[in-house]
Amino acid sequence: MSSRLSFTTVAFGAFLLALTACTSTATTGSRRTAITSPRTTTTSLSSNSTGFATAKAIDAKSLYHALLNTKVDDSELPPGFSSAKVGDSQLSDHAKSAHAVGAVEVDVNGSDAADAFAYTIFPSVADATKDWDHGKPHPVSGVKITATQVPPGFAYPAVEANGSITGTNAFGQTVTNGASNCAALVGQVVVSGITASTDNTDGGNVPVACELLKAAIAHLLKITPSIGS
Repeated sequence: MSSRLSFTTVAFGAFLLALTACTSTATTGSRRTAITSPRTTTTSLSSNSTGFATAKAIDAKSLYHALLNTKVDDSELPPGFSSAKVGDSQLSDHAKSAHAVGAVEVDVNGSDAADAFAYTIFPSVADATKDWDHGKPHPVSGVKITATQVPPGFAYPAVEANGSITGTNAFGQTVTNGASNCAALVGQVVVSGITASTDNTDGGNVPVACELLKAAIAHLLKITPSIGS
């Protein structure tokens, strides 16, 4: 009998919402279930490498459709990850209030019960920043955040969070799975790496979430020049 939640975009969206509520505070002061050890990386993600973080915002709908319709190759993923599946994701109510035009989720086969990265696209840097900085942590039903901190190695505002999601699995049972999220504000896009665990109810795999975030940012910067200004 499976103890894994039915990991839909709603479940991840709830954790993303709780994480986003933590970003202001933190930045200012169905796969296998093994928890992997931290990975190291030499990737340098510079906000000046393409001008994306500082340039005038590009057309948000074009960016959304480009992310939704561009394949993520295995070569773009961290070692041990493969078979990316790209699809729509659910917007939080606050993202909608900040005029988000859409969200894209990329599910990958990896070392955890669920591994993914996601993009929330806004019309402007100001709108994305409003969503990122919208306030103090607040409770979200079924979501518990146990720790947040600023992760090293990012040239953008970033935060990582560990916690859990309680919800319903494929058999209708209420279960609690660990979850982690590593997120960054990249221009007009909030980017997240996400993992979930069935054998640890206190958290997910933070190092892997941050590696997935780095891959997600690199993919975003790779396709940005094809969008136009």
